[in-house]
Amino acid sequence: TSLQISIKGIVQGVGFRPFVYSLAKKYKINGKVWNTSSGVEIQVSGQPDDMADFLDDLRHNARANRPAALANREPQLLLH
Repeated sequence: TSLQISIKGIVQGVGFRPFVYSLAKKYKINGKVWNTSSGVEIQVSGQPDDMADFLDDLRHNARANRPAALANREPQLLLH
């Protein structure tokens, strides 16, 4: 299972990317996370049960100043 997740809000300087990394390790999720002008983008893949636990943890246990919105969407396939 693969997902692209957009996190909107103030996430720079609050340790959000390291938080996401620690969750990914905890649930054996692969992917990447990077800052954008409007928040953070996360691309992840893993087993369906692990992904569900990762998303639940991400929604409920983000640190102080967590993003205002968490939006899941299917990843776009871009061929180069």
